[in-house]
Amino acid sequence: MASYRSPYANYISDKTGNHAPVGSILPVFADLNLTAGNSPEYTYPQHLYCNGAELNIRDYPELYSIIKNTYGGAAAVAKTQASQPGGLRRSNIYNNKLFFNFYYDSTNDKVNVKRPYPFGAVFRFASSASPFGSFPSAGIFNQNTFYQLKQPTENVEGLFGQTNEFIYEIVLPETIDLGAVVQSEYNLNFTNLGSDTHPDIIVQKSFTLQDYPYNIGTFNLPDYRQRKILGFGNVNGAGTSTPENAVNNFVGQTGGQWYIPKNTLVDSGEFFVIGDVKTTGYNNIVADISAYITGTVKYQIGPMEDFTFPFPPAHSHRILSVEVDQTKLSEQGAVEVDKFAVNYIDSRANINLFEPNGSAGGALGHAHGLIGIPLQNSLTATYGNSNGIGDRVGTTGGQQYQYLVSESATVNVTSVTYDSASGFITINTDGAHNLSVGDIVTVDGASPSEYSGNFTIIPDGFGNTSFNVLPREGETPSQNSASGGFITVKLANGYFVDQEVVVPPRAYVVDNNTLVGGKQIVFDIPGNAITVKEETFTTPLATIVTVPDASLGEVTGTTITMQAPGGGGADSDTDGQDAGYCEIGITVDGTFYTIRAEGGRGGNSGANGSGGGAGGTLIVPSALANDPRFNISETPGNAGGNGATQGTGSNDSVGGGVTGTTPAGSLTTGGSGTAQIKQQSNVNPQEVFTTNGTWNIPTPNGNEVSRTITVEISGGGGGAGNANSGSNCSSTWPGWPTSTSGKTGANGGYGGRGSLLIGTLTQNSGTLNWELGQGGNNGFNTRQGNTSGGTPGSDPFTGILWDSWPGGIGNGTEPGGSTAGVSGASGCVSGSGGRGAWGNGATAGSGGGVTGLFLDGVCIAGAGGGGGGGGSGGGYNGSGTTDGCYPGGDASGPAQALIATSGVLDFANGGSGSGGGCTAGGGGGGGSACGIVNVTPGGIGGQAGVGHNGNGGGTGGKRGISAYRTTYWDGAVSESANGALPSEGGYVKIQYSNVETYYDAVGGAGGQGASITITFAEISTPVTVALQSGGQGGGDGTTGAGGRIYVRYFGQEQGTQVPGDTTVPTGKYYECDSDGNPIGAALDGAVWLSSTDPNIKQRGFGTGTGSIAGFVGGNAIPNNTNNKITQYIEYTGAASTASGKRQLEVGQFNLSDANKIRFTVIRGSGQNGGENPDQALNVFYKKGASNNVTLFSQILLAADNNPSWQNVELDIAEGDAMRANNVTLILEQDRGPVYTTAPASDDNYGLGAITFFYEPTLVSTFISTGGASLQGNVDEGGNEINSDDGIDQVRREISAVGAALTVTDGNFTMSSSTPITTTASVSAENDIPLITKYHRVKYLIKAL
Repeated sequence: MASYRSPYANYISDKTGNHAPVGSILPVFADLNLTAGNSPEYTYPQHLYCNGAELNIRDYPELYSIIKNTYGGAAAVAKTQASQPGGLRRSNIYNNKLFFNFYYDSTNDKVNVKRPYPFGAVFRFASSASPFGSFPSAGIFNQNTFYQLKQPTENVEGLFGQTNEFIYEIVLPETIDLGAVVQSEYNLNFTNLGSDTHPDIIVQKSFTLQDYPYNIGTFNLPDYRQRKILGFGNVNGAGTSTPENAVNNFVGQTGGQWYIPKNTLVDSGEFFVIGDVKTTGYNNIVADISAYITGTVKYQIGPMEDFTFPFPPAHSHRILSVEVDQTKLSEQGAVEVDKFAVNYIDSRANINLFEPNGSAGGALGHAHGLIGIPLQNSLTATYGNSNGIGDRVGTTGGQQYQYLVSESATVNVTSVTYDSASGFITINTDGAHNLSVGDIVTVDGASPSEYSGNFTIIPDGFGNTSFNVLPREGETPSQNSASGGFITVKLANGYFVDQEVVVPPRAYVVDNNTLVGGKQIVFDIPGNAITVKEETFTTPLATIVTVPDASLGEVTGTTITMQAPGGGGADSDTDGQDAGYCEIGITVDGTFYTIRAEGGRGGNSGANGSGGGAGGTLIVPSALANDPRFNISETPGNAGGNGATQGTGSNDSVGGGVTGTTPAGSLTTGGSGTAQIKQQSNVNPQEVFTTNGTWNIPTPNGNEVSRTITVEISGGGGGAGNANSGSNCSSTWPGWPTSTSGKTGANGGYGGRGSLLIGTLTQNSGTLNWELGQGGNNGFNTRQGNTSGGTPGSDPFTGILWDSWPGGIGNGTEPGGSTAGVSGASGCVSGSGGRGAWGNGATAGSGGGVTGLFLDGVCIAGAGGGGGGGGSGGGYNGSGTTDGCYPGGDASGPAQALIATSGVLDFANGGSGSGGGCTAGGGGGGGSACGIVNVTPGGIGGQAGVGHNGNGGGTGGKRGISAYRTTYWDGAVSESANGALPSEGGYVKIQYSNVETYYDAVGGAGGQGASITITFAEISTPVTVALQSGGQGGGDGTTGAGGRIYVRYFGQEQGTQVPGDTTVPTGKYYECDSDGNPIGAALDGAVWLSSTDPNIKQRGFGTGTGSIAGFVGGNAIPNNTNNKITQYIEYTGAASTASGKRQLEVGQFNLSDANKIRFTVIRGSGQNGGENPDQALNVFYKKGASNNVTLFSQILLAADNNPSWQNVELDIAEGDAMRANNVTLILEQDRGPVYTTAPASDDNYGLGAITFFYEPTLVSTFISTGGASLQGNVDEGGNEINSDDGIDQVRREISAVGAALTVTDGNFTMSSSTPITTTASVSAENDIPLITKYHRVKYLIKAL
């Protein structure tokens, strides 16, 4: 083993003895195996025969990494069918991401998992007319974008997975939102089971060994068959020839021949030398000369000369007799209808011989007008009995040279209408109009004016009695039909003349729309970027990211992304807090710079205006912003949404940066603002009901938390005892009968107040109704034993004096009897007041009625009525006995005032008071009551007083018992004797109150944090990072999302180029002013047909320095003040397929009327951006489809030394054969064969524009004669006046071409005074083969 080799004995290269690196070329002799039909590499493992074969890159990746596509192949694959290996099978959108299923590659025998493409591959749509298949042509895809295939970031295998299919996620540009597309347009099936059309796609990826065994594309081996490999240095040592005598050879160069070609025999001068040539015999040289005629000739015809005939020509007359219409006497008046029909008389006479004699015996004559233009009406004629051509319009001024002509017959018009849809004016005539298509007619009498005047009849809708015309330019009728009392139409009077129209020059400029056809489009596929080191920070911190170690790989650039946190959202009362920031620091050229992305601001609370927080801003040092090494993409944060003045529970303000595809909480987004839920108490005014009625319980709304229905129920008050006294007794009672205090003396007792229940209901529905108890009737004292004593005042109800004693004076009982009980709930009756007797004995008051409360018909409470007051007693009885004076007893409450039960309630009548004997007052009535059915009694009636030596006043009745059902009330119900006043009816009071929730004002949302991406190359620096947190939400507002800092140091793999389709010529041209300056809008002019070298095409302007930087543009170009020329076509390249002839074909043009071509060109000087050319720039032309090319002229000579842009103008002579239609120009720079060995980039011209100038054209124009006259053009003295077209003479100027003159070729004979320069040449007829001995070898290349 060689000592310099590895000391280990088991290296395979050492075992096999195969030490050559991959890519080495090995020449081998043809051996027996080759003659046996085997390939040349048969006995050489790991080698391939160099026969130009096409191989898959994945089969020989090491070999491809060395020779690439130098010898052919394609680093891309085209797919058009789903059944192809790697064909597209399905497309689906899921979670706002796009996924493609590709068919497996069954041909890949290198691996079991037959994935068709490596992750990271890209695809594009082919440049064909319709490459998108069933994808929308105006959708998310275009033909100029590469789309990457990456490993899916979603688990979609269970959703879209199919046997023998592999799923890739498609990386789309950030501007594409899949949420906004119609998903059915991208959920497609391209297999036989589907009906969708497969797109035309091209898949490729820059080569890297890591992709093995899924590398895409093919490459070709070198083809060394019938070739011999040489070194690229000198053949026999220093100073000797190099292969092909080339100045510069390089590794991999091909060329050479097995023979000496004919052109080498002659052109090189190595084999033949030709001496000087002497020319003699000049006088015998005759040449043919082609010729053409230029110039014009002026001529005139007329006026016609007089000619006198010696005698009239033979002719005959026919006699016609007429009789004058005697009714036409107006013909003799001042205004004659027909001046030739006046003064006729009826007579009979013979025909006399007539000899016409003019003045002085001369012959009478007549004249003809002469006009050299076609007349609209062929029947137009002059007329009149006057000398010369005919009658004239007048005798002075211009009228004396205007000749009257006959007019056309008029036709009556029935209607004139305009159709805005077709744009036609339709004229209908009364009968046949006898007009023709193309006639110019005059319409008279139509209104508005757009319907009158001259028009041209068009073919559309032409008929015997109707025709259409077009409105005059700028005179579209304002109404749909014409009006007028008498509308006529006639053939217009006038004639046609040819008028010159200036044709503007036309400039075909080289601009950004220019594309020279026939060029192969080459796509540069950059190498994949590789990550050397990356770090991501999402939690608040401060740290340093160091430059990666060199062992990790070469760093070509750095990308830093900062996404600042979002501000906090606010609620109704509390502001959101501002977010912190992201900040990085880098060192550039020794200076430390910081770049900061501010976080979003916090939102304002509802109490503080509900404003959304501002978005974050960016702070970038200007030195970095202006540094061309930096690419900085700044995105300020969006402001948070403003809050509403009233929350709804679903109208939270949206944080800045939150969208349909960016949910809340995503990086940088602001927190949401919200509204607080608060409570408010609503207390309705208390409602008082003093009559029976109902009350509907309010239905609760959705925001109600609680409710309280406070109900007060009062039974009727008991009747008061009597208010007066007599029979030696006296008393006072202020405020009777409702007062319960302040009385004096022997009057009746106080009536009891009704029971008052106060309770709370919480029902959400139902109807309350009530039946009120009446107030008890009051007692009375109307009969007395005598009139002594008494009570001052009067009965407040009747106004009768208390001491009036309506019951009389004497003994006996009260004549009114007892006081009646009153009604209460459910018809129950209170107890009556007992009757009083004799003297001051008075009748007591009756009890009050019970009040019942019902819910949906069910009694839920009853308030007992008050007891009646007892009657007074004592005094003088009217029969001799006088007792003491005794007041009646007051009403009182029951022993059990309130019953609480869950059972059914009922009502009970009150007990009546008993009647009294002599001088005794009656007992008060008991109030009716509510309680348990058949258990609870009514209020107990009072006892009558005891007369004569006892207490003569009756006792008061008791208040009725009250009750409520516990299952209907919220808590206990209270009872008191504070209900209705004595004698007053019961009542119900209801007060409804509730507590509701409501949303307060919505707080503003937090602003979004700013984002920035910084990418730079050529700078190595650590990165300091500082990340702060998002803003805290205020109250119930949410906290802003966090931020992120991402630092990536990256390298770059080597890229490649992929051939595309062939260009189609495109371009623009402009019409110009008279100087050839482009003006107006651009028009399509795809004239840049092709060129003979791929580099002869449009390119951008350069700096105008050196020899390769490109020519300068802009205002340096003449006639480019409007900057229509934005690029130029560069003359460069070897043009090897055209023997060194750099040619640009431009066309086709109609040059029939062109008289000049202007070429806007520049030549290289070695200092103006291009290299100095050694050849002229010529222009040739060809016509139509012919390939016959004719030299027209030279544009620039090689000797021209002007380094600036210049306009070269070439006149096209009248009659030149180039003046034709369908002309193609060939702009040629011939570098062959002398200059083909010079660098292909040398000898530069630039073309900026081609401008054509044209002769004026003649347009036939109708000249209306207006008042039926034609102008003369010769005055009385025979001098020319007016236009060349007149009625006296015709004047013309005609060119040689217009005269159709031709000229034949002429002969030219040379003389000895003109020497001839002669070039001699020798032509070789055959190539000379080289006879040399060489071994029969085959070349192999190391492949594995």
